[in-house]
Amino acid sequence: MDESDDSAPRPSTNGDSPSGAEASSAAARGVRQPRRRVRASKLVAGVILGVGIGILFALIATVAWLHPAAAELNEDELARAKKIWRETAPADYDIDVRVTGRQPGDYHVEVRRGQPALASRNGFATPQRVWDVWTVNGMFDTIHQEIEQAQNPDGPFGSLRGSQVIQRAAFDDRFGYPRRYQRIVMGTELEIAWEVIEFREVAARVNRVRD
Repeated sequence: MDESDDSAPRPSTNGDSPSGAEASSAAARGVRQPRRRVRASKLVAGVILGVGIGILFALIATVAWLHPAAAELNEDELARAKKIWRETAPADYDIDVRVTGRQPGDYHVEVRRGQPALASRNGFATPQRVWDVWTVNGMFDTIHQEIEQAQNPDGPFGSLRGSQVIQRAAFDDRFGYPRRYQRIVMGTELEIAWEVIEFREVAARVNRVRD
């Protein structure tokens, strides 16, 4: 009697089970495929990063072209701008100013016959006693005051003695008003800047209709 056990499993010969070589090949493929996916992911991430950097530099260039940086404040240039304003200033104008820094806000001022007639901040009326601050004359006064403050030997703008102050300004070519102004006290948060968003000369005939 044959003592071999016919019920014992025998190696398959019909190709259902992979051979040793096939198993090794499949295992190799199983290792390589994740690596290919990792390389593809890195490639996609690199492309996205490159596009993002390109867009960032394009935005910076656009902003620099549309809003050129103000030059360091020069008192001779300031005097020249004030002279232009005195000679060309319209008696009636509207001005919109955007202020950034510790107390940001959007200001709107209407000047009639050389005097502030209406002012608002962020769409809300402001007290009449501060109407002149964001007129063109008021902005010139602020710049002069800040020049004096920057030279304060006890510390500019309440900062430590010897603090460095940077002041930059740009003036309108036609009327001379300060289009942009920036003051920075190095090492502190004492920064303020403004930009004239819109300056509109009001025709005299409009005033006659209102009168």
